[in-house]
Amino acid sequence: MGISQRKLAQQMGKSQSWIRDIENSRFSAKNSDRLKLKQILEIEE
Repeated sequence: MGISQRKLAQQMGKSQSWIRDIENSRFSAKNSDRLKLKQILEIEE
């Protein structure tokens, strides 16, 4: 998609390290965060 971790973090209201940890499977995002990520990244189910 071409979005940076920094920009995604800003749109999510999270830190860049939170985005990195999700990408690296260090922990799972809450359902509400998953929904917001899908909206931002324009992912359909």
